[in-house]
Amino acid sequence: MNNGSIALTGGTPIGGIYFGPGVSGGNFDPLITGTGTQTIGYTFTDSLGCVDSASASFDVLELPSVNLSAFSDVCLNTSPFVLSNGTPGGGTYFGPGVSGGNFDPGVAGAGVHQLGYARDSAGCSDTAYASINVLSLPAVSLDSLADVCENATPFALSGGLPAGGTYSGTGVSAGIFDPSSAGVGTHLITYAYTGGNGCSNSVSQNISVLFIPDASISDYTSSLPNAPFTGCDVPNTDFNLIVDNTSTTISTNVNYTIDWGDGSTAYSSPTMPLTGTTHLYTGVGFFTIILTVEGQNGCIADSTISVFNGSSPPVGFPQPGNTTGICIPDSITVDITNTSINQSGTTYTITNNSGDPPVVFQHPPPTTYTHIYTTSSCGAVGGNSPNVYYLSMRAENPCGYSDQTVQPITTSIAPTADFSISPDSVVCVNSNILFSDSSADGMSVVLDHIDYICDSTSKRHWEISPGIGWSLQTGSLGNPNPSNNPSTWGSSVIDVLFTVEGEYFISMIIENICGPDTLTKKVCIVPEPIASFDLDTTSGCVPLEVNAANTSNSLTDCVAAAYTWDVQLLVPSCGYPSSWSFINGTNPGSVHPSFSINNPGQYVVSLQVINKCNSIAFSDTINVKAPPQVTASAIPDFCDSASITPSAIYDSCSGFITSYNWGFVGGSPASSVNEIPGTISYATDGVYNVTIDATN
Repeated sequence: MNNGSIALTGGTPIGGIYFGPGVSGGNFDPLITGTGTQTIGYTFTDSLGCVDSASASFDVLELPSVNLSAFSDVCLNTSPFVLSNGTPGGGTYFGPGVSGGNFDPGVAGAGVHQLGYARDSAGCSDTAYASINVLSLPAVSLDSLADVCENATPFALSGGLPAGGTYSGTGVSAGIFDPSSAGVGTHLITYAYTGGNGCSNSVSQNISVLFIPDASISDYTSSLPNAPFTGCDVPNTDFNLIVDNTSTTISTNVNYTIDWGDGSTAYSSPTMPLTGTTHLYTGVGFFTIILTVEGQNGCIADSTISVFNGSSPPVGFPQPGNTTGICIPDSITVDITNTSINQSGTTYTITNNSGDPPVVFQHPPPTTYTHIYTTSSCGAVGGNSPNVYYLSMRAENPCGYSDQTVQPITTSIAPTADFSISPDSVVCVNSNILFSDSSADGMSVVLDHIDYICDSTSKRHWEISPGIGWSLQTGSLGNPNPSNNPSTWGSSVIDVLFTVEGEYFISMIIENICGPDTLTKKVCIVPEPIASFDLDTTSGCVPLEVNAANTSNSLTDCVAAAYTWDVQLLVPSCGYPSSWSFINGTNPGSVHPSFSINNPGQYVVSLQVINKCNSIAFSDTINVKAPPQVTASAIPDFCDSASITPSAIYDSCSGFITSYNWGFVGGSPASSVNEIPGTISYATDGVYNVTIDATN
């Protein structure tokens, strides 16, 4: 369909005319007819004027649908990659940098390139195009790197441009180069930078790490074969030190400097003999030699050597006394003596077998040392007897040491009193309570002939206060001052019957060589509850305020009882329903509540008392009155004159009616104070009111 205009041929004899759809001037244009089967005719007229025609058919084919989706930007240094954006598959890619279906940004070069994708189908082909942007790389540079010595301080790398990139390579971490980590030799340092378009570039430089000279000297002539650089001839304070040059880089060393550490003139020379370099120390104590060696590559190495001139140190650590029978937590203090002649640099180390870390002092030490004990010596090893602690002092310097030890030290733990109560600490009169020892055992470390032994036995006794109102059913309270004889000790469990209500205090006292520990607990013995109360009024008119005074025996219980108050309408009056409420801030659980009763009737006030032993109720009644209700009986009408006998129905509303007052205006008599007033006469016609008032 996209072949364009096609010149028609094949018609014979030549010279005729082609006709049909899409035909013009002997050419056929498939774009005019579109796809499908087309029929083209050919007509010819000969010289005699005779005409004939022929026709032929052919298909105009539809083009394949080819698409090429957009390409993502790529960096110039991106590796060649397979193109895959064209659909349907099976076509051919072409354009700058394209070869065998792969695109190489480096071949195409930076810039925007037009790539094509072509595909054939049934002899027809179509092509699609899309652009790809090859991004340029940032220009990156790195200055040359100077040589460094192996012992140089780690330093931040610099010289990479543009700023903001990253350094990498052997010995590099977070932009810091560590010569000692990299090691002697030549190392490649790379600087990488990412530009604003997301493309990265890098450049590398070599850095050389130079070896450092070996700064080593040795002493093979000091008085102690295993303690070089040590003079131990005090009180002769002169110490003539002879050192040998033991450097492994003598052939490349170009200068030696020795600071002897005593303020004297330093040794300085481009060479140092293998043996026989001497220095005389005239003072005592520690001195620090600083040896500096320079190599021919300009690198410098230092080493320090400690020199001591003195004598073996004495120390005093006398037994302080009273070191046995200590009850933790406690401490002992030991004097530190006989150290005044020791030289500076002497260390004093105090060790122990109680699990605490060693304590180290430098000369001069304090005059005393205090050690705090928080654990029992039971089970301790390493002392002069089982189950004892020790404190050992060692004074030490390069010339020797002295040891002193304080022992035996024994520490014990006091027991901790505790006991349980069963079934409860609140019971009813004539109930039993079991008291069971649950104390934490102490530990006594005591001397048994020649060795110290561990004894977890504790003496126990019980006390109950007050001493009346109870009886011991089983067990023994024990002697108030028990001896080591177990028969004087109290039982581990005692059973006590309490026959009188009230509070009782139970004490258990447990002791060992560290003394007694006492625990006291309270128990409460309560009686059966007896509910009772008084009301300040039991009769009155609405609204009636009633105050209840609780007089129950449980008010004096050592554990408060629970109270529940209620009011119920027993007998209604005048048709009123029950209406009452708690007032004055009281509620159903108050000890002494107040009520307001708002409707008449007979009410029952009840109290239920609940304690450990029982639940008992008590009640009382209240008669609450309202003004009486009166309903007058109907009176018929009369002609001319009338004689009536009026009557009424009365409800006293829980009260007693005390007076009646009838009114007969215009009648005779005009009034009556009787419940039934009798006959009343009216002489003339008219409308008259009859009234009745009742009072309770």
